[in-house]
Amino acid sequence: SSYEEICEFKCIDDRPISVNAHPLVNLFAVGFESGIIKVFDVESVTEATEFSQHETPVCLITHSASGEWFASVSSDSLICLYSCLRTY
Repeated sequence: SSYEEICEFKCIDDRPISVNAHPLVNLFAVGFESGIIKVFDVESVTEATEFSQHETPVCLITHSASGEWFASVSSDSLICLYSCLRTY
C-alpha cells in the first residue's frame, strides 16, 4: 500500500524530537528540543495548543488508547501527564 501526505508543518525555531498521534481525532503532539510540546490539528493545519512543563528535550510522547490523556518524558527523566479532555 502507499500513503499520501495530507499536510506539512515546518518547525523552524526548534528541533522536533518526538511525535505521537492522538488515537481518535486528527491531532498529533510533537516534543521539541527546547522542552516545549505543541499539539497540531491536521484538518485545519494549525497549532491547537502548547505546553511548557519540560526544561529539557522531550524524548517521548504517548497517548492513552482511549485518547483521554497523554504522557511525556524529558531527557532529565521528568514525566508529565496531560488531560486531552481539558486541553484539546
